[in-house]
Amino acid sequence: VPLSLLLLLFVALCPISGYTQAINNRELLLDMMSGVANYLATTQDEHGAIIDPFLNKEHQYSTPYFAAGVACLVDEDHGYGCPA
Repeated sequence: VPLSLLLLLFVALCPISGYTQAINNRELLLDMMSGVANYLATTQDEHGAIIDPFLNKEHQYSTPYFAAGVACLVDEDHGYGCPA
């Protein structure tokens, strides 16, 4: 299951958590995207592919979704930076 779909399901199913506000709050959504992107950056292999930590291989659309998310964060000047 693509991470983006899991994030959408989490937002839809957790109204008490406050994350449902992300749908209408650009900054909160960008903050959430940044957290996901920074985590996924730690799962990249030497070629830039996102490696699923459970399957131990690149799976479905993880790498292009990651690239699109990072591009969005960079375009929004939202302070994306690779973890040290």
